[in-house]
Amino acid sequence: MLEISGPERDPLYPPPPYVYTAYRRLGVLARTSVEALRAVLPAALEPVGELFEVFFMDVQQVSGLRPYQEAGVVVPCSYRGEVGAHVAYEYVTTDDALTVGREIWGYPKKLAEVDLEYADSSQIRATCSRLGTLMSAEFEPDASAQVDFPVLSPRFQVRRSPGPVDANASATAMVRNVLPDAAVTERTAGRASLNLKDGAGDRLGVLEPLRVVGAEFTRGRFVLDYGQVAGPA
Repeated sequence: MLEISGPERDPLYPPPPYVYTAYRRLGVLARTSVEALRAVLPAALEPVGELFEVFFMDVQQVSGLRPYQEAGVVVPCSYRGEVGAHVAYEYVTTDDALTVGREIWGYPKKLAEVDLEYADSSQIRATCSRLGTLMSAEFEPDASAQVDFPVLSPRFQVRRSPGPVDANASATAMVRNVLPDAAVTERTAGRASLNLKDGAGDRLGVLEPLRVVGAEFTRGRFVLDYGQVAGPA
C-alpha cells in the first residue's frame, strides 16, 4: 500500500480514487438570507442566491474506506466566475473518512454521530449530533413537491496545511473537486422539516431563520478522486 499521509506504519487511508458503489442520501433544500450564507463562506467565495442544502448520507459500500454516515451543509457559490458549491459544515462517523477528507481536499470534517432512521418504507428521520444535536430532519415522500436543486458541483474547498513551526509556515489553496461517474439510481421527492442549532465550535444557527423549499431522497454511486488547485484562497 502506498503511504501518502500520517505515520510510517498503519496509515488511516490508501490513496484515492474511492469508488462509492452504494449510498442513500437525504437532501433538504432551504432558503435563508444572502448575508447568512456569506457568513459561512470563505472570503474568496461569493454566495449564489439564497438557497443551501442540508444533507444526511449513509455510505453503504465504498472501496478503500470503511462504510460510514455523513451529514453537512452545502452552499451554492462562485469562485472566479465559476459556479459550484462549498461544504461549509461536514460531519462523519469514522476517522478514516474524516482524515482523508480534511488532508486531501480541505473538507471541514469532524467526528459526530449521524443517524438515518427509516420509520417505514417511506418516512425518514435523520439527526447529526456532536456535543449535542446540531441538525435534524424528517422526510415524507410527496410527488407533488418536486423541486429543482441548484448547481452543487464542482466543490470549492479551502485546504489549509498548518506549518510545523508557526502559523506563517502554513500553506493555503482553493481546491476544486468534482465527482466523476456520478449516477443517481433512485430519486424520491418529498417534504421535510429541518432544524439547525449551534454547538461547541459549530455555528449552524447563523443560517436561521430558514424556510424549507423541498427535499429528496436518493440512492446512487460516484467516484471520489483527487482534485486540483484552482487558485489562492
